[in-house]
Amino acid sequence: MEDREEQASDKDLMAAATFCWHTLQLKRAGQIVQKLLDQNQNNMNALSLKGWIYLSAPKEELQHKSLQYFDHVVETGEQNGRKYLESMLGRAKFFEKLKKYEDSLEVLSEITVCFPDF
Repeated sequence: MEDREEQASDKDLMAAATFCWHTLQLKRAGQIVQKLLDQNQNNMNALSLKGWIYLSAPKEELQHKSLQYFDHVVETGEQNGRKYLESMLGRAKFFEKLKKYEDSLEVLSEITVCFPDF
């Protein structure tokens, strides 16, 4: 399996990590995302997915770690002048989990401004 990962493109690794995350193989998803980040620490999609993986973790302290990834992507990464939707949604979900509904709604309002077609 390791040899196949060595040959896989960033896009392939992102797809594999996303699949593992969706199937709740959080440890494996984290390993694949880390491999991507080892190759390119500024891969905003991988950073965002790492935030989602942490947010999905059963331990609260790991869930809290997710916000640093979402914030980093939203603050430093832009895609063609637009913010990263996945990280913005992650921030909204993070605040929802903490029952900070006003903060969550604020992020969702920002999403509707940044992504009017969403």
